[in-house]
Amino acid sequence: MRVGLQTQGVRSLDVLEQKIDAQDIAKKDYKVNTNNLTVTNSDQLLIDGVGFFTITPHMSRQIATFLGIPYAYYRKMQIDAPELLQKSAQTWLQKNDKDRFIRTLGTKARAFVSDRYRPLDNGELYKAIHPIILAKNVDVVSSEITDTRFYIKMVDPKLKGKVNWGTGNEMGRAKNDEILWGITISNSEVGAGSLQVKSMTLSSWCSNLMIVGKEFSRYHVGKTVESDNNKVVYKDETRRADDNATFLKLRDTVDHALTEASMLETLKKYDEAVTKDFKDPIKTVEKLSKHLGASENEKGSILESLIKGEAYNQWSLANAVTATAEKVISYDRSTEMETMGMEVIDLSPSQWNEIAV
Repeated sequence: MRVGLQTQGVRSLDVLEQKIDAQDIAKKDYKVNTNNLTVTNSDQLLIDGVGFFTITPHMSRQIATFLGIPYAYYRKMQIDAPELLQKSAQTWLQKNDKDRFIRTLGTKARAFVSDRYRPLDNGELYKAIHPIILAKNVDVVSSEITDTRFYIKMVDPKLKGKVNWGTGNEMGRAKNDEILWGITISNSEVGAGSLQVKSMTLSSWCSNLMIVGKEFSRYHVGKTVESDNNKVVYKDETRRADDNATFLKLRDTVDHALTEASMLETLKKYDEAVTKDFKDPIKTVEKLSKHLGASENEKGSILESLIKGEAYNQWSLANAVTATAEKVISYDRSTEMETMGMEVIDLSPSQWNEIAV
């Protein structure tokens, strides 16, 4: 396997496999009635007959949603009135009287989801992806497992093109920039989204990665899971067959996404974006940041990257967003901003006119 271009969060496949294997050993799942759960005043979950687990921030959001408590208020109780949170959570857990699917990892409680939640785990997904990586001879440029999602991002070095910057719009070596075509595969074991395959591009000049569009999605919903003394029986012949069908569809999706036709369609959008100029970078970035929901720090970074590039058009603005994606600490947020880059390209004419005035 060739070594790909370096982007944020890069892991060798060996390191990724080691992390997957370690998590597979540490993971346990439980189907539990809410009457047998206790949320303590120290952000822990007690499962009757099993023990205590530290509640992750993601699971706190899930519990708040299930109990009908606005998360901002739930968070305020966590910080300022933990005894009140314990009393409120316990009251509503008892009143709900429903079975929930609890996913744990070592001493952490990481998911609080419906008993119809359909586990599609990272280990099984990786086993399905690895032969595709080998067969396609692609370069893995970035991969990561965060608290909520698994990512693997790859490009096919055989699929590449260029963006027509136009006279006077080139940013340094950008006029010789090659755009590599590839895909991002992501998954969540904890109810933070579906299994997804999205096409993407990677700039060989500045390593900006832009996630283009969704090609495939598979949600984690199925029949009610069975349990045996609070331990979930989650692998049977029927579900393995369902997994296999999903992975076959995923393979076919990858085949379809990694084609020259798909790449050329996107490069055409990039070329058109180069022709859409604006004159006031400060006001344009201010309006765009509000549209995208960017933070103040992200807004400042977008503006800095844009001005440094010395080209004021829709394509350079999108690149300023994806350049900022490489600077944020969170891999999840970085991936969100890589998607936002394409949101800039896909703005409707009326949206662009409003932002670029």
